[in-house]
Amino acid sequence: MDKKVNVESLDREQMLRRLKTKRKECGYTQEKVAELLDYERSSISLYETGMRGISIELLFKFSRIYHVSVDYILTGEEPKCSANLIADIRKLCDQYESDTM
Repeated sequence: MDKKVNVESLDREQMLRRLKTKRKECGYTQEKVAELLDYERSSISLYETGMRGISIELLFKFSRIYHVSVDYILTGEEPKCSANLIADIRKLCDQYESDTM
């Protein structure tokens, strides 16, 4: 059974720090992330500093480009059974995208 996340218990500052850290670990600048997401660079800065709220849709976009789960962005932990599954799903999605372009 999946562990449920209590939204009130989420540490917003840690989540924002994880977003910035993952961006840097991936070797991306804010400009590059903005380009990948079709956003302005200033918007990425606002998201990383918490000056603008992040939609669920954008959380999924961040998780995709940073190659982590939304769970990781929110809590700092990958679901126990999903690490390999996430990698496999991403490979399939990337393959599908390249096949359809």
